[in-house]
Amino acid sequence: MHGTQGTPVEITSNFIRLEFKEKCVFEYEVRFEPTQDYKHLRFKLLNEHAHYFENKTFDGTTLYVPHMLPDEALNLVSTNPYDESKVNITIAFRRPRLLSEMIHLYNVLFKSIMKDLEMVRFGRQSYNPRSAIQIPQHKLEVWPGYVTAVDEYEGGLMLTLDSTHRVLRTQTVLTFIKDAYLVMLVPELCQLTGLTDEQRNDFRLMKDVATFTRISPNQRHAAFKQVSWGLSIAKETIDLTARTLPAEQLLFGNNVKVNGKPSAEWNNEVTRNAVMSAVDILRWVVLYVDRDAMKQPEMIKLPNDKTESYVSSIKDAIKADSNLQLVVTICPTSRDDRYAAIKKVCCAQYPVPSQVRAITQKILLQINCKLGGTLWHINIPFKSMTLWYSRVVIQQKGQEISDGLQTCFVEALLHFSNMNGKFPDKIIVYRYDFLIASQKVTQGTVTPTHYVVIYDDNDMPPDHCQRMTYKMCHLYYNWPGTVRVPAPCQYAHKLAFLIGQSVRQKPADVLCDKLYFL
Repeated sequence: MHGTQGTPVEITSNFIRLEFKEKCVFEYEVRFEPTQDYKHLRFKLLNEHAHYFENKTFDGTTLYVPHMLPDEALNLVSTNPYDESKVNITIAFRRPRLLSEMIHLYNVLFKSIMKDLEMVRFGRQSYNPRSAIQIPQHKLEVWPGYVTAVDEYEGGLMLTLDSTHRVLRTQTVLTFIKDAYLVMLVPELCQLTGLTDEQRNDFRLMKDVATFTRISPNQRHAAFKQVSWGLSIAKETIDLTARTLPAEQLLFGNNVKVNGKPSAEWNNEVTRNAVMSAVDILRWVVLYVDRDAMKQPEMIKLPNDKTESYVSSIKDAIKADSNLQLVVTICPTSRDDRYAAIKKVCCAQYPVPSQVRAITQKILLQINCKLGGTLWHINIPFKSMTLWYSRVVIQQKGQEISDGLQTCFVEALLHFSNMNGKFPDKIIVYRYDFLIASQKVTQGTVTPTHYVVIYDDNDMPPDHCQRMTYKMCHLYYNWPGTVRVPAPCQYAHKLAFLIGQSVRQKPADVLCDKLYFL
């Protein structure tokens, strides 16, 4: 196990050890003449000769059998059931394989098992329609299902098993098709699929759906044990010893230090404390349409955020102008006592219409980031690790990702050199693998993130790499809490989404050292 820091904690995983007796299987390549593009038809054609393949696993191209095939089974002729044409099947021996080497075979085998269990496959997931959960108030049903994958790990051959759900609409389109097109469809073909945007924005609907799709770790573990595979696999999932890393201390402006909480969020702290570095907004412009134009109001600056300051300033303003039509108060936070005091003055003591607006402070924090400011720090040996640089490369369809990566990497190194007067001594990319669950969830089961260190010549201990990774999950300024992946990854995703969806061209270089894309 890589790393030792943190408090040990016993957990269970969604890995099941595959227990098998080592023996040999035989791999054949299956070719069809004429070529059959329809995969399901290839299965049908080969199954006409099932007496040669009593125990087989076939994926449409490669055939695995537990014994060598006789010569007469290597050249077969089948009949296409759709047009009665003859199809020649040539089966060519490739090589013998040990079961321990046959990861592909196991994955194909589990697909077949799901089919035998009458599961319905969508993408890489298999769902059980017989166990559908009805949500009649929303005309929805939830199909429970499983995701399976077999791979080789340090502990041997493992089956990765996870539960999943698919939400289906039960609302019929039969009446719509009949009225609009005068076409009568078979009712079984009239199920609407997926959720509309209106449904996804319905909080009550999504809450009801989440009751069945966001299952707890204990429920997820119980779902694993309900599957009857018909194979010799371990009866229990694998237990592991994980480590709980210590909570990170957050550093705000004015030398304020805040200890991390078990909830891994600091929403209140980020609105109460000063930012680490603020950018003064000296020159800015506000755009509005002509119909929204109004006379410039009188601006009154308060010395502090005390309720008494608001009350006295409002009284002075009303006394100074008997024709005052409206008082608009902008507050940094929402407080009931301050709101009540302002309304008492404007509604009873000095009657004048009033509007109290609690400014969305998070918008100001986001603007500060876009202008190059920093909201908070964490204890990292490299103090400049909260300075950001981004590059965008527009790639052509089919172009290798590494082409653009090389350009971005070189530009980042040059910018680092310009800022620091030298190139970096250490560049960290991930190689040995580990898992970190950097978030706390209140519903369902948290999904850990798998990190793989692909190159490391810095002799950095695993503990340091893991702690650094965890620390970087604290530095995404769009969310006052930890995120699932390190902040550079999340920023890159945010930037790529903005450019790909909206800008659709390379942004100006002058913005590269700012988080303008938040």
